[in-house]
Amino acid sequence: MKLILFLLISCGAVAFAQQSEYGMPQSEQGSPVEYQQNTNSADFSDYQSNYKLRQDRKLGAGVSVGGALGGLGGFVELNIEDVNSTIAGFGSGPGYQTFAIAWKQSFEGEYFTPYTTLGYAHWWKTGSTAQVNRSALLKNFLSDRERAKNDFGLDLVTGSLGMQYNQLSGDLAGSSFYIELGGLLSAQNTKLMPTGAVGALYYF
Repeated sequence: MKLILFLLISCGAVAFAQQSEYGMPQSEQGSPVEYQQNTNSADFSDYQSNYKLRQDRKLGAGVSVGGALGGLGGFVELNIEDVNSTIAGFGSGPGYQTFAIAWKQSFEGEYFTPYTTLGYAHWWKTGSTAQVNRSALLKNFLSDRERAKNDFGLDLVTGSLGMQYNQLSGDLAGSSFYIELGGLLSAQNTKLMPTGAVGALYYF
């Protein structure tokens, strides 16, 4: 009887010691598994607004069709701050090439955000008269004599109002698409031509 009682007491003491060693709560530090899960749950590529994205990613590169760069162009955008940025690019069209710079003001939002631009573009001849005559924009700005001579350089004041889609989360965070409507004003003859553009870019 004494031996049985001694064994029961011994087993209880061992069980209590094991519970104290392995079963105590870890409320202050947490287990390594929980810490790893909490660390992995934080996605640092997620942004709450387009301003947060522009603050973190200062440089964008993209392509455009239409607008100040003509038929097809490539450009870079430097985010000076969350609101303002500068754009510079080169493009081409039937019988001409282009260079454009602009100041862009973005408005705060999430996925769809409006913006405005104001800038300058220079278009110059690079092709034949037949190619120049294919461009509706050049027909508006150049006289018949200028197109026949095929030696021109246009200085244009540019402006636009656009809507931009911003991908704020996931693996594609930083990618963007836009559509804009604007105008080209010739400094030589003050002719105004409405224009539009679509494009895509990625912020690094």
